[in-house]
Amino acid sequence: MDHQRRVLLRALGAGLGLGSAGCLTRGQTQNATDGGTETPVRNPDRPVEETPGGDTVAEQSEPTATEQSTMTEAEGRLAETTERIMDELDWFASEYQGAIAAFKEAGEEVTSTVNEVAEAVPLTKQDVRRLDGEIDRPRMDQGWPWDIWWEKGDKRWRRFDINWQEPIEDDPEPPLLDSGAIDSLRQKTDAFADTFEEELHPHFSGAGKERQFGASTIDVIEQFNTMGDAAMVVAGLIRLYEHYETVTGSKYVQENLSNDPIRNRLVKYLTASGTGPNPDPPLFELDYRGQYSHTAFVHARTVGEDRAEALAQTEPVMSINGSTSLSGELQLQSLVKPLTVDDDRVDVCYAIVNMWENTVRYSEEFPSQTIFCQRYTNTDAARSATRSLLDRNTVWQSDQIEVQIGGEGGTNWTPIVYSYESEQWYALFKQVGRTTYITGVSRRPFEHRDEDWTDPLELSWIRTGEPVQA
Repeated sequence: MDHQRRVLLRALGAGLGLGSAGCLTRGQTQNATDGGTETPVRNPDRPVEETPGGDTVAEQSEPTATEQSTMTEAEGRLAETTERIMDELDWFASEYQGAIAAFKEAGEEVTSTVNEVAEAVPLTKQDVRRLDGEIDRPRMDQGWPWDIWWEKGDKRWRRFDINWQEPIEDDPEPPLLDSGAIDSLRQKTDAFADTFEEELHPHFSGAGKERQFGASTIDVIEQFNTMGDAAMVVAGLIRLYEHYETVTGSKYVQENLSNDPIRNRLVKYLTASGTGPNPDPPLFELDYRGQYSHTAFVHARTVGEDRAEALAQTEPVMSINGSTSLSGELQLQSLVKPLTVDDDRVDVCYAIVNMWENTVRYSEEFPSQTIFCQRYTNTDAARSATRSLLDRNTVWQSDQIEVQIGGEGGTNWTPIVYSYESEQWYALFKQVGRTTYITGVSRRPFEHRDEDWTDPLELSWIRTGEPVQA
């Protein structure tokens, strides 16, 4: 697939998602909206050139060596991991849909080529009897047995939309297919692996496995083609057809390449390292807003099927209480609106960290905590945003209590009190590198909270327990 074609597919994917226009599902790319919108906009649209706060996107900047030298070791890990999280979410928001579209297009080109090649295979009546199972059941060997026959008696090889040749009387001379046909299959399967690697790696793994599958399958097809074994050539072509039809299908994509729930390397970025084995991994709910926006659940695959299926019935970051079943639930997006600073802001992320305990699936019973990140063009911009926020007459710093997250080796946070809808709310504030953080938002003062109120945060990257690994 050429570069221009990929660019077009990315553009179409980012604008329309995988479904038809007007038919939206969870996990589709959306345009960014204002950071204080109470209900996230779920309709994709054309790209915009503004940040969530309405400012023109400035060139993003990593912390300089001088800036990094002023951070503690834990703060350096926090800044590094946050950059990876925000960049990964930005990819899901802006690139994912187009990457999947290019991936599917490359798979369709393989199956189309298999069709063309298969229609040229000369079949004798004996080949047809063999494929129908009247003589034997051909199997591909060399490490990957392939039975072309269904136990129920269906003739599996005939179900594919291929215009197989009518059987002939005489045995054709080998090879059955010319070298150009085999080369064409190799080119298309190689192009598929290339597309996988270029579009989805390193966000998702599997490109190497796909390259190996295509090469080994065609090697065996070529072997039997040289021998003149038409039934085995057909079996190999069907194996190719079914494989690429499957891996580019909606079910496979949802299970292995999903953007909601996300189960790729983002799980590792979000989850605190160094916490030891945890039989109940945390459940993250994310609402990212940059030039495009994206909402998703993020969790490890070890959560179990029942829990994962329960998430299909709800939406992420729609309530701070781990439930969308109750009316009038408060949303994090609304609660932190008085704490937003738009100037020179690149993107934001609203996150809820849930402790997925015992047999509880998804409900208000979850112990959970909130995290709100605002990323700016550089560290100076983040510091300016910090001054702007703390200088507001509706925000007060509290010196009555000290809060540290992460225990020994963790980081200290600044308790703040602010006004939301004429009520006092309490939260923790921190600025590290070019990102500001708000966490622990609650009506309850810190002095009156249980000792374990930070437990969900200890499962998140906020803990900064161990050095970050790529």
